[in-house]
Amino acid sequence: MADDTWGTSRKSDPTPRGEPWLRRASLGSGKSRRGSLLCVDDEPCLGRIYATVLGKMAGYAVHTALNAYDGFRILGAHEIDVLVTNIRMPVMDGLKMAELVRLEFPAVAVIICTAYGVHDCCVRAAEVGCSDVEFKPFKIPYLTASVANAVRLGPGWKSEVVRALLAGAGAEGVRELMARRRGE
Repeated sequence: MADDTWGTSRKSDPTPRGEPWLRRASLGSGKSRRGSLLCVDDEPCLGRIYATVLGKMAGYAVHTALNAYDGFRILGAHEIDVLVTNIRMPVMDGLKMAELVRLEFPAVAVIICTAYGVHDCCVRAAEVGCSDVEFKPFKIPYLTASVANAVRLGPGWKSEVVRALLAGAGAEGVRELMARRRGE
């Protein structure tokens, strides 16, 4: 019998029907060979998209939450490498969540997703230390590349590049910064 909330069979999903926020795309140990993601969006259909694209297709362990409160519960219970969150959500917006995650879970890279205000969103995301900003509707190659970069380069890598450029670092300074982030 199919679970209408997530489109999976109840037999393959150990999560109780009343707790869809705990749904994971990758079952097993909770940590895939590529990394572990938490995707927070108040639209359940986007949870399915994240689980399919990033979990089943790209090989990440994906946890989903419908709001920031449930997202923090998952962050406290699991080892998460990257948080992908929407900006406009009930309970707490994604930028506030990103700010709190950077304070409480500094090893977690944050990617903000939005369908609204390009300039203000990018500036605010850089201020709170987000790794990237993705715009809806998603282009799957861009989203997967953004997540791969966040896993590989760690939290706040793009914000560091922007700050270096604003400080006048130039191309060579950015290359050096990226080499340090990669451990070269």
